[in-house]
Amino acid sequence: RCLRGPMSRQGAMVLMQGFSFEWVAEKAAFRECNGLCHLLHILHAFPDERDLQIGVGCVLRNVFGPSEENRKAMLKVLEDAEVCAVLSPNSNAALPFAVEGAGEPDGEEADQSEESARIMVSFLHWYYDAPQTARREAIEARINRQVAAVEAVVKKAQEKAAGKRAKRLKQLQERQTKAAA
Repeated sequence: RCLRGPMSRQGAMVLMQGFSFEWVAEKAAFRECNGLCHLLHILHAFPDERDLQIGVGCVLRNVFGPSEENRKAMLKVLEDAEVCAVLSPNSNAALPFAVEGAGEPDGEEADQSEESARIMVSFLHWYYDAPQTARREAIEARINRQVAAVEAVVKKAQEKAAGKRAKRLKQLQERQTKAAA
């Protein structure tokens, strides 16, 4: 629920810093409620916030990417195998870009989060480069359509619940009026 609705840059930053995605990574309910779609939406909604995008990308890659079910759900939303491969740390597919800083000796082997951050930085440079504009816009359009559909269903359910509540309150008032008379 906390991923839904229009989110400000600040709200997205707070969410990324304070939410335990590890807790929901394997939960089918998170996928069924379009949580991955909402994370992908956050990744695309703030193109000028590279730190936020890198953080979201690393969460998608390191926390959700190892799960086959999550990879399937992301591919269903993205409809782009190359972009999905970037978000899958176990993918055997070659990345469609060179990773900055890859293979540089740094005294010790880089841990998974450092490697993912390098991959995400390189991915974002590639993804926001002019030759990828059509691809990125098509993916954003698919994500936005899915988010809009989810929000429409949620809004309809909220309106229905509000209508039922109003009806119950009216019935209660009518009973109280009859009882007082």
